[in-house]
Amino acid sequence: MDFDLVLRSRHSVRVFSEKPVTRDILRKIVEDAGRAPSWVNAQEWHVYMATEKTLKNIRAEYMALAEKGDQGMADYGMPHREEWSKLAQEHMAGFHNLIAAEGVGQTMAGVEDMLFNAPAVAFITMPKGASRWAVLDLGGFTQTMQLSAFNKGLGSIAAYNLVKHPEVLRRYLDVPETDDIVVGVALGYESDDKLNQLHTVRELVDRVVTFKD
Repeated sequence: MDFDLVLRSRHSVRVFSEKPVTRDILRKIVEDAGRAPSWVNAQEWHVYMATEKTLKNIRAEYMALAEKGDQGMADYGMPHREEWSKLAQEHMAGFHNLIAAEGVGQTMAGVEDMLFNAPAVAFITMPKGASRWAVLDLGGFTQTMQLSAFNKGLGSIAAYNLVKHPEVLRRYLDVPETDDIVVGVALGYESDDKLNQLHTVRELVDRVVTFKD
């Protein structure tokens, strides 16, 4: 697929269909992600790919915790919205306004607890105490994974809610305590649910870049 089309057409999928994804496709997506740049070639990322029974068990525990009102806390904690920059708060407010305007707020909360009904979730880790530069590596790895998925006809979403119960994930995925579970990427085929029509507006390039000749 043309790269510009992949880059501009990929969007976050929040409700997946029941169609399963083959292991061969998932392996290829991870292989593609491994082509991302890595500071001094450290490549400290690792992927725990949950599917079928394992993912079903994780989903059931997440939903049970949600019913109890347990919000969880990821290995990489989530700062309060007021701690984000002014620009970030503007963007977040715009997104929540979009959700409210479309009347899908309650549905959004439900699908997050269900792990977006994804048939596969990639939980990406890196060693505790890794260099701060490793976060850049992980961001590139995650983005490349999502672009590869779209190129193969799949949808994806990287979300905090996927990793907000690390104690559950460690139990089912055997993630060692020496590693942080940094981010989850839900993968699968996009459904026709209204939530998948939510497309955010990207920041204007003139606000992002400053040229100095």
